[in-house]
Amino acid sequence: MGNEASWQEAATTGRFAGKTVIVTGAGIGQATALRIVKEGGKVIAAVVVAAGGRVDALANVAGIMDNFAPIHELDDALWERVFRINVGALMRLTRAVVPLMLEAGTGSVVNVASETGLRGSAAGAAYKHAVIGLAKNSAVMYGPKGLRFNAVAPAPRSPTLRPTGDPSWPPSDSAR
Repeated sequence: MGNEASWQEAATTGRFAGKTVIVTGAGIGQATALRIVKEGGKVIAAVVVAAGGRVDALANVAGIMDNFAPIHELDDALWERVFRINVGALMRLTRAVVPLMLEAGTGSVVNVASETGLRGSAAGAAYKHAVIGLAKNSAVMYGPKGLRFNAVAPAPRSPTLRPTGDPSWPPSDSAR
């Protein structure tokens, strides 16, 4: 974008003070957890019972990639594994925390999808659309009850995300 050198991260002291947040995933998930702690929050691994009956926010970050195969080459086992982890687990964890948020009358859920879930892609486009759809549906269902649901869609540049079964990912800069 040309302005990366001028951007500076600025933590907001106390933004998460007194808040309990569940964060899943490595990479972006770890960065999210560290930021929440830096800003005064308490981070719980993805175990709802450990939250002690209070969950202020949930960051659904964990996910795996498919193998970038076109649909006619995609096998059922990989399809089912990607959906089980990326959509099923996200839905189940969200379903587990929503009653606690409803009881408190407030809460926030952020689902991390991908910008390819907005425009389509060779990689995992269907599950990314599902993650975004769950956030949209939940916002409509629970917004009037004080809960916020959002999906964020970062660009696919993370070296921690790689096609399943491809240890050579990401390609070298010369191959891009």
